[in-house]
Amino acid sequence: MKEFINNWGQSHKNICLNLELDPDDCDDILMLDYFYNESYKVWIPKNSSLYSNEEQRIANELRNRLSE
Repeated sequence: MKEFINNWGQSHKNICLNLELDPDDCDDILMLDYFYNESYKVWIPKNSSLYSNEEQRIANELRNRLSE
C-alpha cells in the first residue's frame, strides 16, 4: 500500500496546482474524484483508467477504511 500511495498520492498543493484550482477552496471539487488519506496527507484518485486491477483494489480498500 505504501508504494501505491507514493505512486498515486498528491499533496493538496500539488493536486490543486495540477488541476488549476484555488488551494484554499477546492476540497469539495476534489472529493468528487479523489479521496484524502490523512495518514500520508495526500489525495488519491478514487478510480483511474491507468490503475491495474490490484491498484484499484488498493484504492477501494483505502477509501473504505475512511468510511469505517
